[in-house]
Formats: sequence, structure tokens, C-alpha cells
Amino acid sequence: MKDADVQRMFRQLDLILNLIQETRREMNLLKQGGDHNADDPLIPNRQLAEILDLRPKSLQYYRKKKILEAVIIQRRVFFRRSVVQKFLAEHFNQKDKLCNLNI
Repeated sequence: MKDADVQRMFRQLDLILNLIQETRREMNLLKQGGDHNADDPLIPNRQLAEILDLRPKSLQYYRKKKILEAVIIQRRVFFRRSVVQKFLAEHFNQKDKLCNLNI
């Protein structure tokens, strides 16, 4: 291996380490701060879309309209379980499911 290759590899490893440390800091802040319980798990965007049988674009629309609050970590979107349960109670547990969603 050339010295340039080794240096490039170490720079990439430093970038990876920095991303890991930043993610850990953000996760610790989420656990400590806010009015949410630390035991409230985060659900990934794609998994929630599958659970609710929605397109990820629909979840994006709900986030944009502030109907469904999301947590963004490293450009990945997550939803707290309590927020999803509240959303379902308000919008899907009614007789006319789609009238409140404005779709």
C-alpha cells in the first residue's frame, strides 16, 4: 500500500468515527431532553409506512403539515411510538378514517 492510500483510509476512518460520535450525542440528547419518556422507542420512517400501509410520501406530507411529529437523526427520519399512537387515535380511530387526513 502506498502512503497516500493509507492516509486516505485513515481520513475515512476518522469521518466514520466522527459520524458515530455525533449520532451517539444526538441519541443521548433525545433520551435526556424533551417531554418524552426515554423508554419511548423510535420507529424508522419506512417501517412505519409498512405498518400503517402508507407510502413514505404520505408520511412526509403529514410531517410537512405538522400532523405527525418526527425526529431526524443523521438525515434519517424516525417517529416516537407515543406520537404515532396519538396520531392513530386522532385520525384513524374514527368512523370516517380519511376525512381528517385531507388526502
